[in-house]
Amino acid sequence: MTPNQAVLRVPIDRSRWLRGAVDATLRNPDTCHECVVGTIARTAGIPAGRLEKHCRISAMPGQPLPAALHEFDKNRNDTSWTEDPRAPERRFPTRYLLYAINDDPLLGDAARERMLTAVAAGIGIELTFTGTTLPPHAVPPTTDGRAGQAALSRGHRTGNPARRLQLATSILTRNGTWRALDETTLVLDTDPETAWAYAWDLLRSCACEQDAAVRLTVRDAETGRTIADAYHEPVR
Repeated sequence: MTPNQAVLRVPIDRSRWLRGAVDATLRNPDTCHECVVGTIARTAGIPAGRLEKHCRISAMPGQPLPAALHEFDKNRNDTSWTEDPRAPERRFPTRYLLYAINDDPLLGDAARERMLTAVAAGIGIELTFTGTTLPPHAVPPTTDGRAGQAALSRGHRTGNPARRLQLATSILTRNGTWRALDETTLVLDTDPETAWAYAWDLLRSCACEQDAAVRLTVRDAETGRTIADAYHEPVR
């Protein structure tokens, strides 16, 4: 950030924050949810309709980027490079890190917020996160994201005993809290792909039936550990 550079102040509404999914659009036209770069761009003056068609900010013929977004111009030769807070030995263009940290499926939201805030500050963008945090909703329930356990969500056969999962659904109330709906047990046995498909269908059908945002939390019945957390809301 240069000494004379104006600060762009960007409020991020956690309840409409799109994150944890690679190559999502900057703004979802159905839910109006945005990734952090989408909210930055809209705050700087880029129309929402333009954000809904792209997963990256770029200048277009007759549509230059606002001055506050100069760091996102891929044609610049003086782009800022920043240490990756996930691995300080690596350095990347700051704009890349904002996309990468926002979309990283392995980051928890508290760490994601801290990293995004620090990286954005380096190019004159002040992020403020407000509101109730909702779980990442751009991806269906999976395992806890670790590569060693990803076979469960890909349908690979294993010799391990059947795993029993507890599926709990809850509905988002008007005051921003979650109210419990129902619980069921799911056996993750020889066809994990079918089991996860059932869980995702359950989440979507509950959202349509309730005509509201519904959250699905999946826990290991034996250990009680949460291994998936997602929510879905009907298209209006």
